[in-house]
Amino acid sequence: MAAPSSVRVVVVGTGRAAGALLASLEVAQIAARNISSRGSLAIDDVDIVLLAVSDDAIAHVAAHVVVEVDVIVAHVAGSRGRDVLPALVRRGVFHPLASLDGTRAVPEGTLCATDGDDDLIDATLQALAHRLSLTPCRVVDVDRARYHAGAVIAGNLATALLQLGVDELVRAGVPDELARVGLARLLASTAQRAIEQPLDHAVTGPVARGDVETVARHLAVLGDDVGAIYRRLSRVLVKRVRPAKAQGLDWSILDDK
Repeated sequence: MAAPSSVRVVVVGTGRAAGALLASLEVAQIAARNISSRGSLAIDDVDIVLLAVSDDAIAHVAAHVVVEVDVIVAHVAGSRGRDVLPALVRRGVFHPLASLDGTRAVPEGTLCATDGDDDLIDATLQALAHRLSLTPCRVVDVDRARYHAGAVIAGNLATALLQLGVDELVRAGVPDELARVGLARLLASTAQRAIEQPLDHAVTGPVARGDVETVARHLAVLGDDVGAIYRRLSRVLVKRVRPAKAQGLDWSILDDK
């Protein structure tokens, strides 16, 4: 999807985030690795510079980018705020909350966490997000670590849970590759339900059914470490997600051992 001609964008970077933004925008790309500590990069005729580089390279690359005073320089890192950018530029953050592979556009509807040195900068970045069919939301510097932690819990640690699930299926006799793909499809269908419905309606399984007996059978076959994880996350389902059929039952089997 092309950005409107009135908004001129340059993407600096060569990684997966840069590739996804390039697939979403018809814009110029500059390879960040060409910027050395001995030189600078002048970028002309542009409204927004998006720094799609690794977190630890943002400050270095930004320090060697030369733009006109009215140009917005924004990075696309989720965990960093505006403070990693030089104070001499109009600073911003533009973080699409998606798992990007570098070849496909950022999925439509993706949450895009924006921020700017002032309301006008943030409004400009939010407008760019809207034009890419993303869903913008302002997340200020002081809340960035918590925002990113939430993203990691749901987006990355879910992969750890997927591995634990694969381990159990393999122990039950399911081939490793089939277990991985089968559980990944289950996870994808669960995520789709959560897109379409509130979590208390989207959740399935024994806790959602109020099936305490099945949960007890699971705990009887799981090892101590995995069992502790199962207990803790099941308590989250009962107490935080709160599916209707799980309420009012005796869930003492979920207490820590």
